[in-house]
Amino acid sequence: MNHKILITDDDISIRTVLQRVLERDGYTVITALDGEEGVEKAAFEDPDLVLLDLGLPGIDGLEALRQIRKNNPEIAAIMITAEGSIESAVSAMKAGAKNYITKPFNTEEIRLIVSETLDTVRLNILRSTHRDAFDPGQIIAESESIKKVIRLAHRIAQSETTTVLIEGESGTGKEVIAKLIHFSGPRIQGPFIPINCGAIPKDLVESELFGSEKGAYTGATQTRAGKFEAANGGTLFLDEVGELSLDNQIKLLRVLEEKSFYRLGGNKNIHVDVRIVAATNRDMSRAIEEGHFREDLYYRLNVAGLFIPPLRERHEDIIPMAEKFIHEFCGAFGKPQMEIEPDAA
Repeated sequence: MNHKILITDDDISIRTVLQRVLERDGYTVITALDGEEGVEKAAFEDPDLVLLDLGLPGIDGLEALRQIRKNNPEIAAIMITAEGSIESAVSAMKAGAKNYITKPFNTEEIRLIVSETLDTVRLNILRSTHRDAFDPGQIIAESESIKKVIRLAHRIAQSETTTVLIEGESGTGKEVIAKLIHFSGPRIQGPFIPINCGAIPKDLVESELFGSEKGAYTGATQTRAGKFEAANGGTLFLDEVGELSLDNQIKLLRVLEEKSFYRLGGNKNIHVDVRIVAATNRDMSRAIEEGHFREDLYYRLNVAGLFIPPLRERHEDIIPMAEKFIHEFCGAFGKPQMEIEPDAA
């Protein structure tokens, strides 16, 4: 991502050094020589980060930052000053600065602080984006059984475990827990890619998972990446994994063992870094006994296992869940909020 940085400093030598260092690191750099120009350029250029000298002529750096943040409250800022006092640092942080450095500074220090600050900005943007799609706080968990599932999901999310199996009946929320694992851990920066294994025709599963090369089969007019490649750096959610045919189970097992695969019709070995979260509503012990599911694949997937109990076994969640749905639908349809009377409950 090519970040844009605004440097506002009345010292031309400081501006020049900072601009050269940061442009060498691949950033787009804009400069301003006083507070007023800095405020104007921040509004016009919409930078990702501003570096502001505290002792600017005209309006000082703190006031410039306050005015900049009126237009963009989320903007990241680093304050630069020759005054190494605690009071100056506190004032800068209160005005919204993310960091604070003193002159004379070393260019490596500047590079490190800028990089760390922009990493924080990037992560906050990702979290904000993902929060719209998934908010872990919306999971109803009054019953101890679901609280236990959530605690375990959080532990798995922070671990190095790359294969997880979630078992439970249809409708118990297996995909919700899969998303919780993804969005609660370091892989939040990568994609969450779901695929319903039971909804794909048997002969198309391989190309869906691993992709295909042009001409690999009739109708393959171009090279196509599969779900494994799409999920690189993130999580691949294999819903209804118990519905895979035995042939496709063997192919999946090979990928889990070797951490690489070939596209259908291809000869290039592709390596990816993917966490696999699989889910099934089948009784896997019975499926293994009856020869419908490979035992070795089951244990390979079930490195970390979760079982989600059905709602009939966790009555404490029923009323809070009903109240949540009533609240959401009343809001969606512009109706007055309603409550569940005790007898109805």
